[in-house]
Amino acid sequence: MNCKAALLGADTLAARAFRDHCEARRLPDIAWHLFTDDEAVLTASAEGAEVILPESQEALDAFPLLLDFHPARKAPLRTRGTLLHAGAGAPVPGAALVFSGADSSPLMKGAPCSAPHPLSSVLLRVMGCRPIAGMASGHIVVVASTQEEGRAGQDELFNQTVALINAGAFKSRVYKEQVAYNLVPAPTGALGARLRAELEAFWGEGWLAPVQVAKAGVFYGALAAVHLAFGDPAKKRAFAAGLRANPALFREEKGSRGLVRAVQSEDIFLSPGEESDRSLQFWVCTDPFRSGMAWNLAGLVESFFQTAQSTQTGPS
Repeated sequence: MNCKAALLGADTLAARAFRDHCEARRLPDIAWHLFTDDEAVLTASAEGAEVILPESQEALDAFPLLLDFHPARKAPLRTRGTLLHAGAGAPVPGAALVFSGADSSPLMKGAPCSAPHPLSSVLLRVMGCRPIAGMASGHIVVVASTQEEGRAGQDELFNQTVALINAGAFKSRVYKEQVAYNLVPAPTGALGARLRAELEAFWGEGWLAPVQVAKAGVFYGALAAVHLAFGDPAKKRAFAAGLRANPALFREEKGSRGLVRAVQSEDIFLSPGEESDRSLQFWVCTDPFRSGMAWNLAGLVESFFQTAQSTQTGPS
């Protein structure tokens, strides 16, 4: 079987997180070929990976699967292989939304697909990727780091921090407001609207309130406050039991250590909040690039090649 895949935008923070996850997960028999659209020198971290600079149509057509981490392409990428957008960049119009553990048939059929945003992927891992039984209403507040804007956002946070320490001035290119030593409500709501739309694509429409997002002056990680209400106390108890049994979650019963513990970790940390007969609240601390995006993409890639293998070999 042609078990090779192209990784586009391999010099981005999101791609780096995915490559680290693949090393830890040890995806079987997949040779990664790394591409970038600039002249940056890449060091392949996985054994057998090949560095190819830069992207070219002829080279890309050789791969059955391509993962695109480019944050915002000016023109659609056309290849003979199956294209899977990582979800860390701008939304991709017309791409089917796929998540590991849910219906990923569009990917297996070769349609252009996109993973959900890394934060959506975390919340889908926490609460499941199917409609939540008995849910009456829900409200989610997300505090995101500069990780979302990649190296450009992190560099700006660093420069702002240095300038403020030295009582100097700084120029804002990525952010309209100061983010260093600050917590800024997202002004446009674009990310919140995207998260809500992606979650409702799996959970069903109507019950989720607008997802609110704020930007924090930290380099990695994200914090989500979740409040869910149920019409039937039995449904609420069943959901709470599912949370306790979820192997993806590390429950911090005696208080949270915050983002420090979650950064650059594959784990998702959950801290219980207030709870009643019909509602519950909890906090989620995570590194969304690793515990959300990378976990989801690795599962989709593995399923893609397993399906390709079974298609080629046929029934035994």
